[in-house]
Amino acid sequence: MRRKLISGLMILALSGCRANNQSNIEIITNETVRKYKQEQAENFYDVGFALFRKGAYELALEYFKKALEKKPNYSPANDKAAEIYLSQGKYGLAEYHARTAVENSPDNPFYKATLRLIQDEREKQRKMQQIMFSKLYLAN
Repeated sequence: MRRKLISGLMILALSGCRANNQSNIEIITNETVRKYKQEQAENFYDVGFALFRKGAYELALEYFKKALEKKPNYSPANDKAAEIYLSQGKYGLAEYHARTAVENSPDNPFYKATLRLIQDEREKQRKMQQIMFSKLYLAN
């Protein structure tokens, strides 16, 4: 019940913020976590997820990292971190977090789909590099 209350407060507090107004979002999130003194992985994840939904991906990633400091195998935080790393083109980190999510929640089809997406994207990038290098080599 307390977690739902904190999550609800975070979503309400963030509903008036825009993703480009990072300082206001950061103040609200830090105050909320301190106010409830619930520095648990789930609460950091909830804050991160609210930020993620608002498009504040960098700040959301910081909260997912805080959740993972408390609980390294916490699948929801690993999955969202993987999505953010994928969008940043950090395929190694993305695959690591996606794989951790799948290993700890093997029955979750969404985590498996995220991992497959990352692996496919990595393979596509690898093939593109091969093509670029072969064209460069043939041009000389």
